[in-house]
Amino acid sequence: MRVKGLVIAGAMAFAGLAAPTAAQAGLNQCGTNYMCVWGNGNYEWLIAAQVHGQGSWMDVFNDANGENNQQDSWANRSNTYTGCMADDVDGGGDRITMAKASSDPDLAWFNSNSTSAMRTKNGC
Repeated sequence: MRVKGLVIAGAMAFAGLAAPTAAQAGLNQCGTNYMCVWGNGNYEWLIAAQVHGQGSWMDVFNDANGENNQQDSWANRSNTYTGCMADDVDGGGDRITMAKASSDPDLAWFNSNSTSAMRTKNGC
């Protein structure tokens, strides 16, 4: 009886160690006073996290990593500034406003996969 219990306990411990863990994805990746963009819906595959208050356009999406024009969800964790995502580098093209203290877990198809630049102050 004792050996059987040890075998079951050992199997349970092994199963716990072998179980896959979920990747850390979600709004918790975006810190207070940051604006973040994810390459997939529901805040998965973080591709940009920029501190609020930056008024200049930032071309933060890395082509080499396949991040450019890949946004599908975003969050603005700032209560102070409105941000903006732009279709083209240096703020050109169509834009998406990132309102204060707001987020979007799944952009509409016509806004998805289009961001090349962002700023975290002065809105669009």
